[in-house]
Amino acid sequence: MAGALQWQLDSGVLSLFGILDQGSLLPLWSQRQVVCQSLSEIAVGELVRVDTAGLAILLHLVAISRSRGHEVVLTGMNEKLDMLSKLYNLPESVFPYTH
Repeated sequence: MAGALQWQLDSGVLSLFGILDQGSLLPLWSQRQVVCQSLSEIAVGELVRVDTAGLAILLHLVAISRSRGHEVVLTGMNEKLDMLSKLYNLPESVFPYTH
C-alpha cells in the first residue's frame, strides 16, 4: 500500500511499507524499543518515499539495535533511499545495507 506507513515485525525482520516521513513515523518511533528487541533486518523495498526524518529513524533503529548487541542490515534499498544516504555521506558502518 502506497500511503501512510505500515510495518510488520516477524522473526527479527521489520518490513516497512508506504511512506516513511515526518508525518508518518510517530507510531513507529513510539514502538522503537519493542521493535529493536531482536531486530536483525529492516526491509525497505516497499517504501515509496523516505524523507530526512525517515532516514533519521532508520539510523536510530540501527543504533538502538546495535546498543543491544544486534547487527542490523537494511535490505531492498531503492535508488532514491540510496541517493539520500549518499547525500548525507553515511558510511556503511552507520547505515548498513544491501541492494
